[in-house]
Amino acid sequence: MDEADRTQEIREVYENAMLKQRIRNATALPEFRHTCEDCDRVIPDRRRRANPGATRCIKCQTEFECGGNS
Repeated sequence: MDEADRTQEIREVYENAMLKQRIRNATALPEFRHTCEDCDRVIPDRRRRANPGATRCIKCQTEFECGGNS
């Protein structure tokens, strides 16, 4: 397995884990999904309507996706 194959495999594992988390979040009671899981700030209604499974505010989600290098 070369480096590109390994990178793709890692990406698929990560994406599958994120999808499972989103499914769990989407089925959780929505009234408990109003605050960011990282900073505890309120997730704006507009973001929650656009992405009901969101568990982070935009800033924390960006940092999460970029590995904290935003």
